[in-house]
Amino acid sequence: MRKLVTAVFAVALLVTAAVSASAYEFTIGGQVGYFYQKEEINSNSEKGSGFSIAPEFAKIIDEDTNVGIGLKYVYEDTAKLQSVDPDDRVKATTLGVYLFGERAVLNPGPFKVFLRGDIGYDSTKYDGNDDRENVISVGILPNVQYALSDRLTLIVSSDVLRLGFIHGKKGDNKVTNFGFNVGDGDIASVGLKFAF
Repeated sequence: MRKLVTAVFAVALLVTAAVSASAYEFTIGGQVGYFYQKEEINSNSEKGSGFSIAPEFAKIIDEDTNVGIGLKYVYEDTAKLQSVDPDDRVKATTLGVYLFGERAVLNPGPFKVFLRGDIGYDSTKYDGNDDRENVISVGILPNVQYALSDRLTLIVSSDVLRLGFIHGKKGDNKVTNFGFNVGDGDIASVGLKFAF
């Protein structure tokens, strides 16, 4: 009888541990992105580059839904590239904060395709002048997540496909845009998130 009670108790402990181990409440993680471009025009070689870092903290609502907050830092230097439109040649630093929600729309095996909605505030400082661009943005974009384990997930996302609204001010000029961007964003960002 004692062995039976001990076995039932051990099984109950294992089941409780398994259920509580899969019931995570939060994730912490983020993404990093990088781009590099080199061009050679008339034997002159110029380089452009940039990177982004975006730590995030999220509350898990259910296995397919998360809401959270993120910070971002972006550095971009395309000032010397001749192949870039003169209005887009910049050396700039951006700091931002955003709120997001994401929902899985496809779930094939360990992969999940999420639609992510966000609202954020960015402030960009351009080198060489006192202009500062302050922007409020709202957007919807896809990302793909791959479960490496029940706690660790790999994330690949891009701003290349984005439905959004942007309103801001650059110097004395006001900017308002609404539209669907294709191919005008960062290349893929890669990140990890850890559930706890």
